[in-house]
Amino acid sequence: METVCIRTKIKKGALDGVKEWFQTLRQRPDEVMLTLKNEGVFIESAFLDKFGEDHYLIYYMKAENLAYAKEVALKSMLEIDKYHKDCFSKYCEGRVELEQLIDFYRN
Repeated sequence: METVCIRTKIKKGALDGVKEWFQTLRQRPDEVMLTLKNEGVFIESAFLDKFGEDHYLIYYMKAENLAYAKEVALKSMLEIDKYHKDCFSKYCEGRVELEQLIDFYRN
């Protein structure tokens, strides 16, 4: 099992769009679960963070193989994946992988 956590800055004025993006994902759980299954992802979580005047998206994922999950996601033609990629490019700028200090997993 592999884990990644990224931080990406939300573009100025895009906060409402980001909230709508994730509301849409919550309203389409069957499509999201199919995507996670296709990618071999077990956990995908997103959090909103604010530092000063800037907002950030914190993304956490646990998958069998992160390289495989990324490859499948990039090639996916599912509508929910197209929407997700479009929103990410529209509302986010930059991407930093956070340094992992621990990753306990109790099966």
